[in-house]
Amino acid sequence: MTGILTLTPKQCKRARALLKWNPQDLASRTRIPVKHIEKFERNQVKLTKPENKELFDTFSKKNLVFDSDGTVEFQRSTAYEEEAQGAYTQVEDATTTDATSFGHKPPTADTEAEKLAREHAERKRLAEEAGKKPL
Repeated sequence: MTGILTLTPKQCKRARALLKWNPQDLASRTRIPVKHIEKFERNQVKLTKPENKELFDTFSKKNLVFDSDGTVEFQRSTAYEEEAQGAYTQVEDATTTDATSFGHKPPTADTEAEKLAREHAERKRLAEEAGKKPL
């Protein structure tokens, strides 16, 4: 999403949960007092535009993205995908050499791709679960 979205209390809680931050952690990374963050998340106060921007920027620096439908998730990064592909290539090279030297059949690319897909699905499930749990 481009531009700054007005964060909701629920999105703030979800973002903190994804980052494993408590209100004190968030306050230490912003100029917003802990009590104000706690009251905001309980929907007792509204954020000013500068406070909203500060929270949005703080979360965005940690690669979180917010959608107008209320979802919060980690942004998929090209660097992550390249890193994962590089790690896969190194593992594939090592296992092909090691496995064939012992007479074993090397793992297929599909097996590694399936593993990465399962890991991605698990991360997404955990993120969604974290957003649904009360803090």
